[in-house]
Amino acid sequence: MLFGELFVTPLLVDYLDQYPQIQAKALLVDRVVNMAEEDIDVAIRIGDLPENNLHRVKVGTVRRVICASPGFLAEYGRPQRPNDLRDASVVLAASSTLVSDWKFMGPEGAITVRPHPPAGGLGHQP
Repeated sequence: MLFGELFVTPLLVDYLDQYPQIQAKALLVDRVVNMAEEDIDVAIRIGDLPENNLHRVKVGTVRRVICASPGFLAEYGRPQRPNDLRDASVVLAASSTLVSDWKFMGPEGAITVRPHPPAGGLGHQP
């Protein structure tokens, strides 16, 4: 939703100012929608496109980063390798299924870590 609010909405407003005969309805959601079922003509998605029958144009890339609060680092130290994050208390967005596995590329090749947030899903709160 935040991406849509920050980047898509201003572009859509400018577009509609230039072409007042066009009508648009913006659906800004943090979930994967079925475009056919929800009668959507155009979508901007961050992540994989589950429907194979749709025409797609790549317009950019997203670089993911992992961040830690100073309180977390003071309590647990700075992780030295991806596997150090396996049992870390983390906050994950409940609406996103795209980041359940964290993938890293290291000298020995690809490493996948699936963090496990604590029960209740709130994560570490220093």
